[in-house]
Amino acid sequence: MSPQIWLTVLLVSHLIGSFNAEEESTTSGVAMSDSVAHNPGEIPLSTTLSNPTADAGIRSQDWSLMASTATSVTPFLSSPFQGPNTNLITKEEFVNAVTSVDASYPIPTDEQYNIVVSRAKSAGRITTKLELAMFLAEIIYSSHGLVQKRAGNPTNFTYSSDLNVPGKEYYARGYINLAWAFNYLKASLALYGNDRLLQNPDLVETDDQVSWEVSFWYWLANVHVRPGVRAGRFGTTIDAINGAHECGPDASHPEWAAARFAVYTKVFAAFNLPGTPDSRGC
Repeated sequence: MSPQIWLTVLLVSHLIGSFNAEEESTTSGVAMSDSVAHNPGEIPLSTTLSNPTADAGIRSQDWSLMASTATSVTPFLSSPFQGPNTNLITKEEFVNAVTSVDASYPIPTDEQYNIVVSRAKSAGRITTKLELAMFLAEIIYSSHGLVQKRAGNPTNFTYSSDLNVPGKEYYARGYINLAWAFNYLKASLALYGNDRLLQNPDLVETDDQVSWEVSFWYWLANVHVRPGVRAGRFGTTIDAINGAHECGPDASHPEWAAARFAVYTKVFAAFNLPGTPDSRGC
C-alpha cells in the first residue's frame, strides 16, 4: 500500500472513529483504555508521535488525495447532535466560573456564553453539567480566561513536518490549543471537508468562530471519548490534552496538571455541582 493511501485510510478511520468511539465502547462490551495515544496541543511531542506523515513519507502537496477520500465523510458541523434544547448552565454560573479563577479575567460576553451553551451539545456532545465544567476549566486554563488563543511564545517550539505549507507556522492555537500541521489538517477535514486550516492556520487564532469550532471538535475527537471523562475524572482530560508532559511518573511538568485542577475546582464550585472534584486519570 502506498504511503498516500495509507494516510488516507488513517484519516478517514480517525474521523469516523471519533464519532463512533463512545457507542462502540458501550455496545462491544469492551472498556476503552484511557492510555490511548496523545494528541498534544500546548507542548509538542516528537514528530513520530504527533506527525506520522514524516515516517510515512507524505509530502505537503499530497494532501489532495487524502481530502478527496475524507470529504466523503459527512463534515463535522453538518451533523449536529439532536439532544434536549436546554442550557446546562446559567449566564451567572458561566461568569462566576471564569472570574472566580482569576479576578483579573474580563467578564465573559453574552456571545461567549451563547456559543458555549449552544455548541456544547451540538458540537462537543457535552450533555452533563459536570463534563461542561471540565471543558470550560480546560479552555479557561489554556486561554487565560477566554482571552488568548495562542499558547505562550510560538517561537519557543518548532513544529516542522513534511505537511507544512511553506511560510506557514503550526504552533498551538485555539481555546484548546491545536498544534502540528497534521492536526490542523485533521481538524480542517472534519470541520469543513477541505484543507483551509492547513493553508491558513492563523484562522484558528484570528477567527473566533473557527477557534470555537476547532476547540469543540478537539474535545469531541480526543477528550469526550475517554471513559474517564464520562466518569467525572478531570485528570483524564489533562491526560488527553497534554498527558505526556503533565501526567505520570515521568511527567516533565506535573505542576501544570496541578494548575489545571486548581482551575477546575473553582469552576466546579461556580457550577454548584454536588460532591467534590475528582483529580484521577492523570
